[in-house]
Order: sequence, then structure tokens, then C-alpha cells
Amino acid sequence: MLTWLERVADKRAWADDSTQTVREAFDSEASSLGPMPDDPFDPFEELTAKVDKKAMLRFDCNRYPVDPEWTGFTVIIRATHDQLSISHNSVHITTYQRLWTKGATAYAPGHQDKIAKARQIKQHRSTRHSVAQDLDGGETLLKAWAETGDSISSSSRRLRELIQQYGRDDVQAAVNLAIENGTPSVASIDHILIEEHGAKIPPPTLTLPSDIADIDFQTLPLDSYDQLYKTKEFTDEE
Repeated sequence: MLTWLERVADKRAWADDSTQTVREAFDSEASSLGPMPDDPFDPFEELTAKVDKKAMLRFDCNRYPVDPEWTGFTVIIRATHDQLSISHNSVHITTYQRLWTKGATAYAPGHQDKIAKARQIKQHRSTRHSVAQDLDGGETLLKAWAETGDSISSSSRRLRELIQQYGRDDVQAAVNLAIENGTPSVASIDHILIEEHGAKIPPPTLTLPSDIADIDFQTLPLDSYDQLYKTKEFTDEE
């Protein structure tokens, strides 16, 4: 900087009198200038910027991480030669060593982990809102999932699929029954719906070949087959 001042800036023509250089004009006025103040003056640049969705601030072609809780806020950046201070409504957020390279990102330990956690919380809140809106007693269902360790995200996704498949009223009835039985898992709700809708669906009509069409088939209960299997085991043992 000093080299540029001596070799370039000081040798330019003075704006008020082109017969003098900038340096000559300064030397002629130097004796009229007052002394420098005892307290050093720290020049700074101040501007506002918005924290983007990745919890980053852009300043002077570089990026500076900010806590995800400030995402979407417009904050104040105060930049000196050495530091970058970030604040909002007189609340200090963070301070960085100023970067003078271009396209660089300041290092903030754990920043990506904080973003991932913030996204997870946002997704969790969205899921809770969706289930609470879709069904009466949705909060009770969410609490039961949390207590049993079921994944709220995957359970909610499956619940929405069941609503699309069976309709809200049938799913609501299955949820009420599952909670009443003390089995509020989405697998239990799915099982109740399958049983309920399976009973409503009539058996398919089969068209048999003509040579066996007149044969009278007798349908036996399933436990009859279990009895035959047990009889076979007893015979084999003998």
C-alpha cells in the first residue's frame, strides 16, 4: 500500500490545481493540519446482510457461518481490517478473523452438525403438525410412538399412505381401536385395516373347467389341517 502511494497516488495531479501533484499539495498544507488524536481510530465498514438457508453470510466474496437459529434474519456486519463482527438488534452473534482471499469459507467447528440437527427438528415439527391435522387424537398417537421408540418420521409417512389407501374415517377408527388396545404402532393400525377391509371384500368368483365344475368342494376350518399335521407327527413317532 505504501509503495503504491509513493509511486502512483502521490504523483497524480491534484484535483484543485493540476500544476501540483497530490504529494506537493499535501506538503504545503501539512503545517496547517492538527495533531492526531491520542486514542487510535479504528475504521470499519458496516452493512446489513441476510443469513441464507445454509446459515451462511456472504461478505466481500467470502462466506461466514452463523448459528442456524439466525437463518432468514437480517443481521449487521461490522468489518474492520482484521475482524468481522456479526450482530442483530444489539445482540452479538459471533466474531471471525476477516478473510482477504476470495471464495473462501470461515471455519466454524460443528456448524454442519448444527444445521443437520436444525433440519431434523424442523422435519419433526412438520411431521407432528401433519399427524395432528390429519387425525383426531394425533398428539396422543405421536406421544405413544415416542414412548415405544417407534420412528415418528417413518410411522407418519406410513400413516399418510394408509389414509390415501383406505380414507381418513377408516384410518381414524383403526387408530382409535389400536390406542384402546394398547398397541398404537403403525403396524397394528395397518393390521386392523387389513382385517377390516379384508372381511368386506367378497371372495373371488372362480370359473372351473367343465370336467370338475359339478364336484362339490367342502371348505374345512384351518384348525382341521393343524389336527392332520399333529396326527401325522404322532404316527411317525410310533
